[in-house]
Amino acid sequence: HIDGLRSIAVISVFLFHLDTPGIRGGYLGVDVFFVISGYLITKILKEGTSSGSFSFSDFYARRVRRLFPALIVMAVLCFLVGVVRLSPSRMVELSTSGIWALLSISNFYFFFNSGYFDAAAETQVFLHTWSLAVEEQFYLIWPIMIYLLVSYIATRGQMVFIIILCLIGTLLSAWATAF
Repeated sequence: HIDGLRSIAVISVFLFHLDTPGIRGGYLGVDVFFVISGYLITKILKEGTSSGSFSFSDFYARRVRRLFPALIVMAVLCFLVGVVRLSPSRMVELSTSGIWALLSISNFYFFFNSGYFDAAAETQVFLHTWSLAVEEQFYLIWPIMIYLLVSYIATRGQMVFIIILCLIGTLLSAWATAF
């Protein structure tokens, strides 16, 4: 079922970016994908920590092996096409955003340099990597939180802590988007 939800999320984002009639909220597929990813990662972390088999080095090695080969290939191909097709000033922009993407911080680059729905966003080759950057940043913080939570707080307290954390996150999101 989760793979089906992932497929729907990816297809909705894809169709949204193709300006498909009737697909107005396709970008919500990114949120669905984040929720699914968060659920699966939390489950892996909680089960591994509870059983004593969790290893931070193994966890991060799996993430790197899963995500970075495709990112590196995509970045190299974009740079090669950019060398042939772009002006020097656009190549500098492409290189800069590409470096931020490879460092998993492109969400910050694009937040400070352009808006996601700006007209110029269509020319940003690495714009789509913002969501990968968010996911990678999540992987830096969440495993530590779950490890500490499962290791030091009783099961009932874990649920209360996560509910409180979700409520705080929701309130912060509402506050941040109110401006």
